[in-house]
Amino acid sequence: MKGKIITIATQNSRCLGQGFIGRRKRKEIKHLFNHTTPKTDIILLQETKLPEVACLKQARFIENKGGTSLWNEGSFSARSGRFTGGTRIILSERLATNVTNHSILYPGRAQYVTIRLSPQLQLGVINIYGFSDTGARAMLRNHIAQTELPEAEWILAGDFNNI
Repeated sequence: MKGKIITIATQNSRCLGQGFIGRRKRKEIKHLFNHTTPKTDIILLQETKLPEVACLKQARFIENKGGTSLWNEGSFSARSGRFTGGTRIILSERLATNVTNHSILYPGRAQYVTIRLSPQLQLGVINIYGFSDTGARAMLRNHIAQTELPEAEWILAGDFNNI
């Protein structure tokens, strides 16, 4: 990994579900891995709106060959009768074998991965899908700040929903 550039793309996908729109979005995301220069190493998605079963099913449509997907499933909202939230971290084959840790920090809203880039450097990436409500957003931010994370150089990215 020494001397190599790591490229990160982040996108609020606004649902990767069924139907034509879901297929089109999955195709666009896969295109990021296959046709961008330099090649994309990490894709962070927010607002996937998928339950765990659908996450696992949809993984094969997006993953780069030899890469991996780390899911944080959406939550069911009784108010709307639909799934909300959900995040996903997709890693290229080049980085997938170097993952040292990954976890969900907040269900449907925040997750992280740590990647060993060299014996001296571990990179941590937190993928956030912030709440649109100020109070809930502050609660999420405080929760992440109080969480004990592995030793790493950290990048915080995603959709913060902060206007």
